[in-house]
Amino acid sequence: MNTTQVVKPSCAFCSKEMRFVEGDVIFGEKWFHKDCAPKYSPSQS
Repeated sequence: MNTTQVVKPSCAFCSKEMRFVEGDVIFGEKWFHKDCAPKYSPSQS
């Protein structure tokens, strides 16, 4: 039996679950809420 696991991405800044609303941002492979994206610095990776 094959099973598929659904991955719920989380914000790379605040770690809360993403709900995907207009304005959310993806930077590389990382997702950010629209309010978290301006606070993120790539040096925080």
